[in-house]
Amino acid sequence: MVRMKIYVVRPGDSLYAIARRNGVSVDTLVYNNQIAFPEHLAVGQTLVIPDGTSGGAMGEMEVNAYAYPSIQDDVLAEYLPYLTYLTPFTWMADAAGGLTPPGDEALITAAYRQNVAPMMSVANLRPAGGFSSDIAHAL
Repeated sequence: MVRMKIYVVRPGDSLYAIARRNGVSVDTLVYNNQIAFPEHLAVGQTLVIPDGTSGGAMGEMEVNAYAYPSIQDDVLAEYLPYLTYLTPFTWMADAAGGLTPPGDEALITAAYRQNVAPMMSVANLRPAGGFSSDIAHAL
């Protein structure tokens, strides 16, 4: 038997936040409560939520974060344990297809120490800053 609990929607709630707090998927909430428009919850609306892991518990989540090479070490150390991937921002592509590295060696080393996989980011940025549609078109 699946136990259920009743949740009363509060100001500022979203279906996603309610699902996360209760360990169920948004799809489970939508299905169990026959919600036609998930983006329109009403304050005071009641939702039936499966209690416990049966009935739609969420699985593991893969989490990526972007970081500039200049990130403070203490900030990086605080968040790395929660990540699956770390994406140093960013390798810059030029119109000839060349790449300029971001100086991300320290980020990659820190990621590996925490069993976090580094992921490469390549962007069509001008050396002076800003994205360039000309570089993107040339590539």
